[in-house]
Amino acid sequence: AVGAAIAALAGAFWAWQLRSFQPSFMLPATTTFLVWAAFIIGGSGNNKGVIVGSSIIILSQYIFRVLATGQASSDLPLHDTALFIDEIFRWLVIDYYEVMLLFILLILLGTILQKQNISEIGFWGCITFFIYSNLTSDYSLSQSFRDVDFDGNYDIISEMSYVNVLLVGFVLLFSLKYNPKGILPEVPNRPDRPEKVVINNE
Repeated sequence: AVGAAIAALAGAFWAWQLRSFQPSFMLPATTTFLVWAAFIIGGSGNNKGVIVGSSIIILSQYIFRVLATGQASSDLPLHDTALFIDEIFRWLVIDYYEVMLLFILLILLGTILQKQNISEIGFWGCITFFIYSNLTSDYSLSQSFRDVDFDGNYDIISEMSYVNVLLVGFVLLFSLKYNPKGILPEVPNRPDRPEKVVINNE
């Protein structure tokens, strides 16, 4: 109850600072998922871990805001990096059979090296893009992407905010799989045992 009251008070001050409030301000990706990811990545139950996790999330958001701005012009910072991300995104969207082949090779590599984790990544990646290949079409792509340069064709350009959430999700999955306690796990502090008092019965 006390925590809910503090959260409500913080929300009231936040709305007062913004001078207005809309439902779009409370996006689940920024108000729930990223906050939860900061706890998991940094280490729950540890104040230092939460600070580290929050710093990683905030830094990633700042970088992807700069990338989103850099998509517009070659004179802006990180423009080449934004174009590289767009190329990868375009490859994932259009050449999904090549992506499936890559995941199949990953399955074979994991089988040869006897690494179950690598084989699992390849298997689920292959399943994901197999489902995507059967659901997508030119019509769905034309409805999902806009004609930015007005040449009559839709332009496949990544939305950096979603790429940010995607990468945070990958970091979260790897953190839960390989380091579930976070970067700075909680170190329990146990009180010292009291010294034994010896009573001499004489």
